[in-house]
Amino acid sequence: MHVDVGARQTLERAASLDGDDPFAHLYLGIALLKTGARERGRNEIDDGLRAIDDALEYIAEDRIDEFFWDPGMEIRNDIRRSLATKLDDAQLAIAVERIGRLFDEEIDKARRYSRRGGGGGRAAAIDRPGTVRHAVRLIRKLLSAQHTLLLTKRT
Repeated sequence: MHVDVGARQTLERAASLDGDDPFAHLYLGIALLKTGARERGRNEIDDGLRAIDDALEYIAEDRIDEFFWDPGMEIRNDIRRSLATKLDDAQLAIAVERIGRLFDEEIDKARRYSRRGGGGGRAAAIDRPGTVRHAVRLIRKLLSAQHTLLLTKRT
């Protein structure tokens, strides 16, 4: 993943617009790592990983759509390994990208389950951190930021 300064600035804007979006912090962290701001990049990544881990723990503890939200703890274990291990910058970027992909897959599973009528009315009706609806909204914001990033890179 090549990141130029314009892409980094776009990600910085995305993270500042929604400071609670862990994915904005993750991808900003990767951009910072790849543009030489290693310490700040690692801090952004750590913040994003901890927020995702907290959200998954909240979902598991509250039993909201637990079946589809990291039931084998694969994402949470990857996050915890990434935080506990001294990975070099390239390894950390690869780990973060994998965690992002795994989380996207969990959102897709939960959305499919919700469309089939599962997940209970409580999870579908409440739009708070940790719910499917909230997670999908966060992902949409990230995809919008990535789309803006791609448009910026083309010009």
